[in-house]
Amino acid sequence: MYLFFTFLTMEAAMGFVSLNMNEELSQNVNYGQGGFPVAALEDGADHCTLLSSPVHWHYELELTTMERGSVVYTVNGRPYPLYEGQTIFVRPNTLHGAVGSANCQTRVLLISPRVFGDREVYLQPYIQRLIRQAPDAVILDGSQDWQLEMETLCAEIFRLCREKPDEFEIDAKMALFKLLKLMLSRLCTDGVSRRKHAKNMSHAQPAKKMILFIQEHYGEKIGVADIARAGGVARNTCNNIFQDVFGKSPIEYLTEYRICAAMELLRKKAAVTDVAMSCGFNTASYFSKIFKETIGVAPLEFQKQGI
Repeated sequence: MYLFFTFLTMEAAMGFVSLNMNEELSQNVNYGQGGFPVAALEDGADHCTLLSSPVHWHYELELTTMERGSVVYTVNGRPYPLYEGQTIFVRPNTLHGAVGSANCQTRVLLISPRVFGDREVYLQPYIQRLIRQAPDAVILDGSQDWQLEMETLCAEIFRLCREKPDEFEIDAKMALFKLLKLMLSRLCTDGVSRRKHAKNMSHAQPAKKMILFIQEHYGEKIGVADIARAGGVARNTCNNIFQDVFGKSPIEYLTEYRICAAMELLRKKAAVTDVAMSCGFNTASYFSKIFKETIGVAPLEFQKQGI
């Protein structure tokens, strides 16, 4: 189970998105039959309504359009509120997660850089420029003509990949190259972005290791020193990485993860004392106190309400 929270609320506690990820927190994207390396995902048909998605990354660039409701993406520790009618661009290989409103609806494009040609040497500089120079994330609100054009292209690519008319790959690839040209001209910036990206990449590997350690050992008695050791960094560096990437301390992340795990067990009607012990809390009373402070109701009430 992999869970990530920017913040916890009763509304967000009602459901979590489960992603198919490997042990390095990389999402395994299923392109469906034919193998055209673009995944077009729609709420209800392909995945749960987006209330909370776990921290993860993938080789694909992501373009998510908010069709209804709102969601807060967290990308390398920075929040990006996304409202109805807006689209977010997330750069490949970037750690991100999300918490959304109830009944929100999204349209997601996951585009592998391979679709632009992984063997065409002359295209590689453009692809690498996008991966290395684009910002971690950008909100497209349609306030400028180029943003409207990007959103229109995304909608057309999504339609083609969902409906799969005859020769859709050709039409989709033409639209994708137009999209690539727009992203290169409008999103890729100067050396400041490259230096920031280099810092984020240096944090990514230890962050992944430390998150995995928490997810595998949250039920045990662990602290900052143990988490830092798992990432191969000093305690101060561990604290800095968590603040930079997740906007919170390692202990805050650990506590929230334990609460998430506890909610899953409570839904299965496990006893509160057993849940507390299984999730790394010393006593049931301390667990109940932290749970109520975080979620807003006591564990037993949460269980009775069937949330």
